[in-house]
Amino acid sequence: AKLGTWEENHEKGVIYWSPILKKMFNIKEETSITQNLFWGMVHPKDVGWMKTNWEKAEQQQLPYTGTFRIQLKNGDIKHLNEHAEFIIDSRGKLLKTIGTVIDMTELHKYQQELRQLSSHIRELQEEERGRIAREIHDALGQRLTSITMDLEFLKNNHFHLQPQGGD
Repeated sequence: AKLGTWEENHEKGVIYWSPILKKMFNIKEETSITQNLFWGMVHPKDVGWMKTNWEKAEQQQLPYTGTFRIQLKNGDIKHLNEHAEFIIDSRGKLLKTIGTVIDMTELHKYQQELRQLSSHIRELQEEERGRIAREIHDALGQRLTSITMDLEFLKNNHFHLQPQGGD
């Protein structure tokens, strides 16, 4: 399964990541997780909007769902989908945040391939439409020329074949 879990205990200041989540991020099992470690791996183009959305969800204590990218140390990029919820006490104080992360990298790759295939099919269809249109244009042009020549022939011969005189 490519589903990892995490939990942040706000009272103790401790963050737990499941072994599967650590594996997704290519982090050794014994590594201590910090917010800086996480945010340092989020793709630079995703950090700004993601922090804004996260802070808004945390302030409002509403469930958070988002899709983002991380960049591993080897340069690989992974596409992840995260869902998190906030656990508060009776006074509204944030106790814990719990979440799940699904690795969507393969799905994203397949979606990209599907978009490329779809684009290629559209290009082939346009080429085929163009080829058919040219064939129709050429065939109609030849037939119209032939009909015009036949009409001209008939017109010229019609005058010569009419009987003369009043027999």
